[in-house]
Amino acid sequence: SSAPAGSADSSATPAPAAPSAGAADTSAPITFDESNQHLTIPAGVTKVIVNGSNNAIEGGSVADITVNGSNNDIHVEALTATAAFTGSNNTITFEKATNFKVTSDTGANNTIEGVE
Repeated sequence: SSAPAGSADSSATPAPAAPSAGAADTSAPITFDESNQHLTIPAGVTKVIVNGSNNAIEGGSVADITVNGSNNDIHVEALTATAAFTGSNNTITFEKATNFKVTSDTGANNTIEGVE
């Protein structure tokens, strides 16, 4: 017990910062740079950026999707705001959509479709 009392307090102070960092993660966009993977959009994340190619990606309700890669198959429960493509041969399928719009599509052969 030769350590000063102050050192124990200082080691405990980083702990409260962890939950706020976790909360920020769900509001920030997630970026997938991987290719040739089966990926899942974490629950609560509403903005997705896909830079990789040849992926199968699944998620829940997503507001904004930007797809820069190619040959991605993206399936979400809901698409609620915007989709943008710079890559080609990507497919986004959704179970429901509310007033979403494609803000840009500079790639080729990209599709967005609902499934019943």
